[in-house]
Amino acid sequence: MDGLSLVIITYNRKDELLYTLENLKKQEYSGMLEIVVVDQNSNDGTERAISQLGNNNVKYIKLEKNLGVAGGRNVGVDHASYENMIFLDDDAHFTSLTALADIESIMNSNANKIFAFQIKDLSNGLFHWPYGDKLLREREKSFLCNKYIGCGHAIKKSFFKSVNGYSNDMFFGFEETELVMKMFGSNDLPVLYVGTIEIIHRVTPITRIVDNKRFYYKVRNRLFVIREMHPLGGGAYLLYYLVGYLYRSIKLKTVKEYKSGIRDAFKTSIDKRYRMSYRNFLRYLLSK
Repeated sequence: MDGLSLVIITYNRKDELLYTLENLKKQEYSGMLEIVVVDQNSNDGTERAISQLGNNNVKYIKLEKNLGVAGGRNVGVDHASYENMIFLDDDAHFTSLTALADIESIMNSNANKIFAFQIKDLSNGLFHWPYGDKLLREREKSFLCNKYIGCGHAIKKSFFKSVNGYSNDMFFGFEETELVMKMFGSNDLPVLYVGTIEIIHRVTPITRIVDNKRFYYKVRNRLFVIREMHPLGGGAYLLYYLVGYLYRSIKLKTVKEYKSGIRDAFKTSIDKRYRMSYRNFLRYLLSK
């Protein structure tokens, strides 16, 4: 079915969400568009504000509890009607009025699974750039890679569902890494970076996970993904991160979070069916 499903997860960011929705109304897009808003049990009046919008394009889902980034996005996908899905943070917006039309055209003309966009951080004026300094000069171009930034990206629903989406246990952090590794096949890299699509990330501090809690999730979810995806469930690669995070935890005085992260990473069950082959894991490490 032709059209776009745009998924937004939100939690107690009513004003930011309304700004983003207002920006989307300005898009010059003539196709079928649904905006799936997954409310992670907000108590700031978000539900009432959405009901007063009178926007028939908005499909509002109110959850009974906060499922985190991974769980919330999974719910959004379950309610998405179209193959072409765009994910946008509630505090992010497109700079171009033709962004949706351009994204649809790109997704329909490319067989890639995930589409990454150019993300600019409004809080510091810098571009989020996870692709390395070597590729910095290619920021406005397109290329295949193995990374994407979650606050603005697109995924084809059939591919997402074929690997059962994100692991609900992750809650926050490294869900993008996990999905790329699940989709990493023996052929081309799964992510097409499209530098012509620019997104402004306004980076609101409201309900944002920061400092010690962020370090906890970094340890927990990195180790979880290694256990899940590494050919041997970790090995020396796991030891490398255990030692590295220990050093950082001492330096940052987050030893408590380090211990909790390790404990919870090993308590969480993993699905071995997505474990990578040695060949693909090596290709993943060597790819951009």
